[in-house]
Amino acid sequence: MRIVCIGECMAELARTESGDYRRNFAGDTFNTAVYLSRTNPDAEVVYLSAVGDDAISTQMLADMQRQGLNTDYIQVRSDKTVGLYMIDTDDNGERSFTYWRQDAAARYLLEQKSPGELLQALDVDLIYLSGISLAILPEPDRDKLLAWLDQQSAPVAFDPNYRPRLWRDQTAAQLACSHAAKLSTYLLTTLDDDLALWDVSTMDEAMALWQSRSDAELVIKNGAEAIRLSYPEIVDVMPLKVESPLDTTGAGDAFNGVYLGARLMGTTPRDAARLASELCARVVMCRGAILPR
Repeated sequence: MRIVCIGECMAELARTESGDYRRNFAGDTFNTAVYLSRTNPDAEVVYLSAVGDDAISTQMLADMQRQGLNTDYIQVRSDKTVGLYMIDTDDNGERSFTYWRQDAAARYLLEQKSPGELLQALDVDLIYLSGISLAILPEPDRDKLLAWLDQQSAPVAFDPNYRPRLWRDQTAAQLACSHAAKLSTYLLTTLDDDLALWDVSTMDEAMALWQSRSDAELVIKNGAEAIRLSYPEIVDVMPLKVESPLDTTGAGDAFNGVYLGARLMGTTPRDAARLASELCARVVMCRGAILPR
């Protein structure tokens, strides 16, 4: 089984209990790729992105390989480096981010080659990307990626992961996310993102909106509240309760990785959501996005 995850990995600075910052590597699709690899150890998980040729980029590639990812298809650019972000968390474990990513190499992934040229006609069983994967690309390259995805026979999994500051405007985000949702087999969203992206106000409205745009198996995460599944049966699954989370960074990405990995192994949507919730309960008790092995 071969899975391709498309997006951006960044250097992460996460505050430790001592108040110092520890450097890791993380990013929404990278986090999901790691958990997909851990859930499906016999699968080949390919990460498609771009990095620089400096020391931090070399360390990032080495970390990806330690995490079990195939980095053979990552572009290396001599004129760029990788993005950086810093996490701060409040007393409830909710996080805020400061980013330095404006000229990161991943933004230029498709500047010189198409996705097909980069992947060299790999036989793929699943393609995973997010709204951030789309948002960081210049609009012509974003259109190029969506057009390529339209032509693929492999299932596509998409998380809109709406970050307003990355988009020109809300309309551009809506158009791109609608396009990606339409071609997806799995659509994994978060209610808070849906409320911001579409100006809806309830779970029912968010579900109805996505169902009007996609026939995908739909998962709507909602923090500590019930996860809504539609496949097409509508089911609510309660996540495991965590009293005092330390850091919610990466929890949704971890959910996606375990959910998709379980579904690829034939697990039912309901049971896949339960397995994913169990891992999220561990992730929110760990600082940073990736659980130590």
